[in-house]
Amino acid sequence: MLQMERLSEAVARASMNRSRLVCLSTQHVAHGGLTKYPSLDMNGLLSAQLIRMPKQDRARSVAQLVKNLINGCIGDVVLITGLEILFDRCLAVDPIRLLATCAKNKTLLVCWPGDKTSSGLSYATLSHPEHRTYKASGLSDVVFLTAGAQLHLRDVNEIR
Repeated sequence: MLQMERLSEAVARASMNRSRLVCLSTQHVAHGGLTKYPSLDMNGLLSAQLIRMPKQDRARSVAQLVKNLINGCIGDVVLITGLEILFDRCLAVDPIRLLATCAKNKTLLVCWPGDKTSSGLSYATLSHPEHRTYKASGLSDVVFLTAGAQLHLRDVNEIR
């Protein structure tokens, strides 16, 4: 279970960064303890908006739609689940970069649907068309809260 003290520390640490982005492993969200924050299921909310527009307009509109969803939440900290839709290649967005941009005014607790490795973050298997990898060196402002510890991804190589 995610300890609220560790989560509070991660939020405080993220608030000192240019981008206030905290990635959580999926088991943290599954075990609860995050109900005090407003939450967004990006898969459900974004798909409901995208389905109403022509396919050719979706990629052009997705970033603004995501920003509007996040900015529409009351509070300084928002929990975001269901990121899988952002990896859809048809939408032509970089999920981490989009979320980092949105995390300049609010702290985003993002339930990361992929893996954290010693070299960074990944989503989907290598053979999957939506596969993405993010090197730790490019994610210096991202705080990742794991079962064992909270860390900046730039520090991931130092933690064994």
